[in-house]
Amino acid sequence: MVFPKELIDIRQVILTERDLGKALRLLRDYADAHTKSARGTMLEQLETDYQLMCDFMLRGYSDDKRAELYDELLRKAYGVTQDIGVSVMTYQPMGSYVDAHATAASMMNKPLEERRAMLERFVQDVAMLSLNTDDDTEEARRQLFGSHQKELNTMFTAVLVGRQWSESEAQFYGDMLLSPTIDINDACVLTGAIMLSTMNVTDINKLQVLQRVYMQSTDTILRQRALVAWALALPKEDMRLFPKCGKMVQEICADERACRELLELQMQIFYCMDADKDNQIIQRDIMPTLIKNNNLRFTQNGIEEKEEDPMQDILNPDAADKAMEELEDSIKRMMDMQKAGSDIYFGGFSQMKRFSFFYTLSNWFTPFYTEHPGLNNVAGKLKDNRFLSMLMEHGPFCDSDKYSFALAMSNIIDRMPENLREMMNSREMYVEEAYSDTKTDAYRRRMFLQDLYRFFRLYQQRADFVNPFDAENYSSVLFFVNKNLACEELADKAVELERFLLKRKHFGILKLVLRTYKSDDRPDYHLYKGLAAMHDGSYDLAREEFQTVLTMQPENVHALKGLAQSCFYGRHYAEATEHYNKLNLMQPERVSYLLNMSIAMIFAGRVDEGVKHLYKLEYENSDNDDMKRALAWGLLYQNNGQQAQNIYKKLLAAELPAAEDLLNAGYCEWSLGHVIEAMNLFQRYIDAQKNEKETAAAVLKQAFSTDKQLLEINNIGLIEQKIMIDLAT
Repeated sequence: MVFPKELIDIRQVILTERDLGKALRLLRDYADAHTKSARGTMLEQLETDYQLMCDFMLRGYSDDKRAELYDELLRKAYGVTQDIGVSVMTYQPMGSYVDAHATAASMMNKPLEERRAMLERFVQDVAMLSLNTDDDTEEARRQLFGSHQKELNTMFTAVLVGRQWSESEAQFYGDMLLSPTIDINDACVLTGAIMLSTMNVTDINKLQVLQRVYMQSTDTILRQRALVAWALALPKEDMRLFPKCGKMVQEICADERACRELLELQMQIFYCMDADKDNQIIQRDIMPTLIKNNNLRFTQNGIEEKEEDPMQDILNPDAADKAMEELEDSIKRMMDMQKAGSDIYFGGFSQMKRFSFFYTLSNWFTPFYTEHPGLNNVAGKLKDNRFLSMLMEHGPFCDSDKYSFALAMSNIIDRMPENLREMMNSREMYVEEAYSDTKTDAYRRRMFLQDLYRFFRLYQQRADFVNPFDAENYSSVLFFVNKNLACEELADKAVELERFLLKRKHFGILKLVLRTYKSDDRPDYHLYKGLAAMHDGSYDLAREEFQTVLTMQPENVHALKGLAQSCFYGRHYAEATEHYNKLNLMQPERVSYLLNMSIAMIFAGRVDEGVKHLYKLEYENSDNDDMKRALAWGLLYQNNGQQAQNIYKKLLAAELPAAEDLLNAGYCEWSLGHVIEAMNLFQRYIDAQKNEKETAAAVLKQAFSTDKQLLEINNIGLIEQKIMIDLAT
């Protein structure tokens, strides 16, 4: 259940129009229609306060605080709108908010101090149990963690479905989360609850708690979780009505370290969103090698080692070494992907979220610990295995995947071969250096992001929550351009973000960053604008941007290359020729510049000169099909179909000829009067190019239109083209 649209519209009346009277009328109508009773609520008090303001003004009294009071009432109206929205969401037939409201019932009326006492008592009880040596200690420990996890889950849901916090409540929760007297895991779980709550239903005071925890916590795990939570929960609406929001952003952005971490976080989000693409690479290029070279097989009775073939060493003595090299290369490639920031485990672990453990909402936000009640049947097996216990504690998996791994291993560890279990329990299986980066802030931030990515992709009721990884909604993904966050302090960091987005070819998102952080005196700003315009096909705009860069930096090769390309695609062929010539003189080893210059010359009418260069390039690069292709095409522009035909015969001898070779070879045969051969080639071209949206005739008609000049040079008129389309289709 998403937040009601009618209330979103009312919020806009409050935030954008700042019309209190209209907002209160709309709220009253909505509350009467959708809630059981609005009497005795904040809405009724708001209506009374506003009526008093109106009456006071009607009597002719002046009040220099009237504007300030009016804004305060608007802020209260915003809070009431949010509370009504949550109330409606908790009374729907089904959904996460309904379940959470039912779970939170026992906690909702508990005083705040009692909630804190509950968390502190748990820490004290754990400490007391550690002093006991009784045989019943382990069972008492299980019961303690079991009852505490239930209480913590209840508190999690109470935060999720609770009303807007007052300043005193925010102060209380901030003090509690930063207190050393509560367990750090509990603080992390409640931070997740605050994030989830205010992502769905903005609450400035909850947001302020996240900011405070980030800036004041001494625990790096909690601190990084709070930063992620704050950035993702930052409202997308214009919050200038709330000065507290602007002050919060100023405090964060005044810290250079915070700005750097916000930049890294933004980049890490894009790595998370590429999980499916990375999984395809792993499944296509890496897993086949791992599967081929493993020495185990899975049977109904468990995992068994394959028997070695005694003849293999005789027939293929190098096979074992080669297989080991392939295995090591595949593993190294995966590790390199992970070090670069890729989420390499999503594909595998996404299939392991069907355990009942993941039906509980708060478990998705709980740091991994072996005493979790959901692992009661597993904990003993993990503790008895040195490799698994170390992997769970230090392994490069997010907490969600650790829970998945633990639950899955409990089902198969007893059925593993004895020698494999002994090997897993040996000290050699644990290499501390392999997990050396698990202590860094970037790593901890990345792990929490991966937990969140799995939650928003795989949780059964994920549709009830705003997804910060929604690829269809850039405003959710790209918090860097959030109007409430964008500021001068982040402008320098935006340059690095632009470079990152360009490298990963996120051109649509790049344009949003460029639009938000304008910097006309920066050459790279214009360069990136030009490259984004090129991607959109706006070649004249790109041309202007590259020219601007070259005005600032005359020797900028990237800008000159962009200018040459934009002129070429924009059909300014004479100018493109000049720019490619400059590039060729600057970097003569790059044959692509001379090739492009030759083609531009032909389009500009300097056909003989262009073909002369193409002859030279083909001679010096005789094994390069692109050079042959360009020369044959140039010969057609010279109306020299006979020589072009010889080249196309070689190109078409390939097992799968390129579509453009089929088309141009058709032109060649047609220019020589070989109409049947041309028709056959055009039919093969249509088969190679056609898609469901285009007819065969449309494919060929578009090609003829694009190559209009070439056809005219070879005396093929419009009538012949129309007939050929009919013949070929």
